[in-house]
Amino acid sequence: MKDALKFVKGAVAKKDFVSALKHVHIQDGVIQAFNGSIALSSPIAFKHNLTPIAADFIKAVEKCKDEPKISVTKGGKLKVSEGSFKVFVKVTEEVYPAVQPVGTLYDCDSNLLECFESLHPFIGTDAAKPWSMGIIIRDGYAYATNNVVLACYTKPVKFPFNIVIPKNAVDEILRLKQEVIQIQMDEKSATFHFNDSRWMRTNLIACNAPDFYPIFSKCSFDQKELQAIPEDLYERVDNLKPFLHPKIPTLIFRQDGVFTDQDDEGASDTEYSFPLGVFRFEPLQKVLLTATAWNLNYYPAPCPFVGENVSGVIIGQKVRTDAV
Repeated sequence: MKDALKFVKGAVAKKDFVSALKHVHIQDGVIQAFNGSIALSSPIAFKHNLTPIAADFIKAVEKCKDEPKISVTKGGKLKVSEGSFKVFVKVTEEVYPAVQPVGTLYDCDSNLLECFESLHPFIGTDAAKPWSMGIIIRDGYAYATNNVVLACYTKPVKFPFNIVIPKNAVDEILRLKQEVIQIQMDEKSATFHFNDSRWMRTNLIACNAPDFYPIFSKCSFDQKELQAIPEDLYERVDNLKPFLHPKIPTLIFRQDGVFTDQDDEGASDTEYSFPLGVFRFEPLQKVLLTATAWNLNYYPAPCPFVGENVSGVIIGQKVRTDAV
């Protein structure tokens, strides 16, 4: 019971646009939650068919130290109890818009958990480029971009056709931390099947992502042409964060160190020497959390980097002149 509720709770609707979606639906030994874009389904050890309010049901079960006793009262309410503790959960008679997996079923030969973990930091939020708001599967590889960093998972990802998996679906798979064993797809949805007859279905982002090969083809990812990133550079860069320019939070890399201001009046760290490069702070930090080597000599063109299971490019900024 607890495991089933923990599995599906991520797909409970948080807003009341369709009141039924703030419930979970139990039918023939299966529990489902659906928020309009993502559905999660799991077997559950309960013989009754009903649709209880999700938040109260989940909280009641979570308060129980062990597996609770679940029953239905004569009045039709769901009763959750353990010893002297009991909670009555309201149910709805409203028709629940349950969904099912659709499309062709394929075996999953890729480590999607590793892929999604590697690319998640680089998923964008630009609604004008909807393909950036998820993980892009194109021509056998997976990508993510936030308009400043473009990252690629370096191992092939086998999907039957090009799709964009929205961030909320990626978040759920990372929350579940379960291996995907099969994928079921049509043009509008993808269902990720797990062990024990559990699955997650998500709507896909309806758009065509661009071809990223021309960007990567302009850079060399040969280790001989990359420079190792100092292991403590992330910490050193983070120490400069409180002193960033309030309107233009960038860092300037130079032969004499890393600076927050072009005129040397701000903060700096002069431990290491770098080729000239100016980068927005937040995307740069995400790269430093992932990358082990890079080549800033490409600046002002996109600069390549590599890390464990990921390669990519980061786009720099123009040198600020407001402080010169």
